[in-house]
Amino acid sequence: MQHEASKDDFDPSLHIIPLDPQTRTPVLLVGDAKDDNTLVAVTDNGRISFFPIEADAVLLDGEKIGRTFPLVQAISARIDERFPNEKDVKGNRVNQFLAVGVMYGLRPITGGNSI
Repeated sequence: MQHEASKDDFDPSLHIIPLDPQTRTPVLLVGDAKDDNTLVAVTDNGRISFFPIEADAVLLDGEKIGRTFPLVQAISARIDERFPNEKDVKGNRVNQFLAVGVMYGLRPITGGNSI
C-alpha cells in the first residue's frame, strides 16, 4: 500500500489555527454526537479548512456532563510552557497567540486516486 506522504509530488499544506486571545482555544464546531467535532483553520492560500477533532467525555457520577479536547489541551499546555505567565523570554507580556499545523497524514492511495 502506498501512502500520500511517500509520493514524490506530495506537498503538505500549512494550516493557520486562530486562537481566542482570552481562552487560547481554537474555533471548534461541536455537535451532539461524540465524533461530531470540527476544528476550523485557514490554509496558507486563504481557504477555510475543517478537521475532525477528538473529544473525551467528562463524566460526573457516571453521567456525561461535557467534553474535553486533547488537542486544545495540548495547545494550551504548549503556550504555558513557552510563555510562562504569558510573558516571552525577555519578560514582555504576550496576549495574542497563533497556532499552525501541517497536514501530512498518511491517507492511503489506491489505483492512483486519493480516497
